[in-house]
Parts: sequence; structure tokens; C-alpha cells
Amino acid sequence: MRTRQFMTAALMTSLAFAAANTTQAAVVSPTNGDFESPDATGFGSVIDNWTQSGNTGVVDGNNGTNYPGPATNQWAVMFANNNGSTGSIEQSVGTVDAGSTMYRLTFDQTQNAGGVGIGAASLTVVELLVDGVVVDALNTTAAIPDQGLGVSNEIFDFTLDTADAGIEAGDDVTVRFRADLNGGQWVIDNVEIEVVPEPGSLALLGLGGLLVARRR
Repeated sequence: MRTRQFMTAALMTSLAFAAANTTQAAVVSPTNGDFESPDATGFGSVIDNWTQSGNTGVVDGNNGTNYPGPATNQWAVMFANNNGSTGSIEQSVGTVDAGSTMYRLTFDQTQNAGGVGIGAASLTVVELLVDGVVVDALNTTAAIPDQGLGVSNEIFDFTLDTADAGIEAGDDVTVRFRADLNGGQWVIDNVEIEVVPEPGSLALLGLGGLLVARRR
């Protein structure tokens, strides 16, 4: 009887881990999502591992007192010139897995606490691209803290489903941060992506744990 209980518990645990692993799609957190490379004192125009367009770079606490965190903490920045400008950074973060998988992208955002604030009619947005086509987006403009009022943590939930038109297994997935600014600077940091387990997977994991506990 004990042998049968052990085999049942082992089987259910294996199934639970297998179910959990099926949610681990090929999409992963961006490389250099904390923007600490390359090391820049004050301001740097290059952001390693990210494709840049327009007025972009990295800033740190040594660049005056206008950026939060310790002096060594670096942020990606998209900024406007006198006439306004568009700046963006993007990175391929993997490929689409077969089926449907939900993800959660998180990041911190703020603006330069000194100088000109982000102008009216500006737009800051996170875009999700599959094979170069925007399939989802999050407008973060209204959530940017006012100058000098700290940092906000933003959450962008999205689902990649190969049942949807235009999305196929193996397609490239890219995350883009884009700013159309009439003034000021959009500053972001700590970009991470995680898989959100399906409710059925969580229930199966719990069942496997209960069976193991019962055997003990």
C-alpha cells in the first residue's frame, strides 16, 4: 500500500513539474534590463544589448541630483531636444511558444527631477512586437510621477497565443520602450519579464504537494 501511495505521489509530482515547465516559454527577461552596462559616469550614449533610436542613453546619480537612487544606479533615458523628439530602445526577448502563455513585464519609471518636465501631449508607451508588428501596448504617460516625486512601478500583462491570427510558434518577440516627447526626459529601470502560471498548473502543483505530504 505504501509503495502504491509513493508511486502515486511521485507520478503526480512529476506531472505537476511537467505542467509547470510547459508554462516556461522561450520569452525571457531582457539582457541588461537594469541598464548597468556599460558603466557610465553622469551620462552615456550607449546602452548595451538594446537597439537604440533617437535621443537615448543612460544616466546615473552622478549626473547632478536629478535621478533617484544611489550615485552608481543607472537608468535608461529617452529625452527631447528643443523641438521635441522621438526616442526608443528595444530588445528581442525570445520566441513564441506553441499554445497560449501569459507574461508579466514590470519596470520602474520616473522623469528628470530638474530642468524641463515632460511636456503636454507627450506619449510614453511600452510596445510588444511579434515579428516586427505591434500586437499589444501599454501607455504609461499618465502614471509617470511629477518631477521630484519618486518612482512608479508599472505592470504590463500580455498573452502570446498561437491561436491568434499573425502569431505562430517560433516568431520573434521584441519589447520596445518608445517616447514621443515635447519636452523633458522619460527614465526607466529594472525591466523584467516573468511567466504567469495558468490556474490549472497551480492547482496541479498543489495536488502533487498534498500527495507527498500525505505519504509523509
